[in-house]
Amino acid sequence: MGEGLIGEILNRYGVWGIVMMLSVLVILPLSLKYIGNILIDVWVKFREEKEELEDSESASSISLRDHLFFTNAKFKLRFDIPTIQMNEGDAALQQAYRDLMYMNVESLYYGCKNISKIHNIESLTPTQWDALVKQELTSILNAFEQKAEDFGMPKSILNRYIRWFLTYNDLLTEFISQISGNDYYGDNISRTNTLFLIMNLLMISMIGDVTKLFDETKNDFAGVEYRGSVIEV
Repeated sequence: MGEGLIGEILNRYGVWGIVMMLSVLVILPLSLKYIGNILIDVWVKFREEKEELEDSESASSISLRDHLFFTNAKFKLRFDIPTIQMNEGDAALQQAYRDLMYMNVESLYYGCKNISKIHNIESLTPTQWDALVKQELTSILNAFEQKAEDFGMPKSILNRYIRWFLTYNDLLTEFISQISGNDYYGDNISRTNTLFLIMNLLMISMIGDVTKLFDETKNDFAGVEYRGSVIEV
């Protein structure tokens, strides 16, 4: 059958017909193999670039999670805040402010951890970054207030502390707006790193200023009970 087919092609198309048939039979498989190799190379390159991008995003997230703010916050929580020295006054109120500061900084710590874990933070627009960070800031305040209430903090002391803290919170909100609207920060990693630097300075300032809050309010809570002690003037 093969000889008949070749003979027919030879009779109809001549020697060039045989050459063309052999070319198709030989070149086509090689071409398919070549195309297949190209497709494989493209796929491999795509996977490598995708993995590099994922590694880059992962490295950026790790960089944010290892920011100096978190190390400093843990140190403040463990050593500085429990031993804050205040001027002469009621010991129970002093302890109430230490406890509030501890819960406040702890809420800031976990809130910033949440920010550092935002998925694909680099792909957000500055406006989206601004909205997400401010949303987390609101969650930080709510978490702190709920934690203090669950801890048994008297409402009058908690409300006074929150009014004091809101001045810092408003300042932080303004900083976030400036960071998100400034072209100097080329990407959201830079914005978030700057935010954490500001948060670190804010934390240090708060811990230093709480003694002033105590001095201003130490006569305002006479008769209020806290942790089994009645606050005296």
